Amino acid sequence: MNDLKDYAPFDKWIAKDDLIVGVTYFCKGRNFTEGVWNGERFEYMREKWGATYPAVEDHWDEGAPYGTVKPFKQI
Repeated sequence: MNDLKDYAPFDKWIAKDDLIVGVTYFCKGRNFTEGVWNGERFEYMREKWGATYPAVEDHWDEGAPYGTVKPFKQI
């Protein structure tokens, strides 16, 4: 399995325009490391306070404060 340390210092991510819709990527996000690109955001399953539910986060290229995900590799 991949490990985030393999991608440190996280300065070379896949640009938003180079992502493929429906593909799962290994990422550094606020709350996940594997997410599916839906053409606008990354979809993933989040666990919080014992519950699991679907969530989304924006690509880093969106900029602050919303861009929180750096994708590194297709899974």
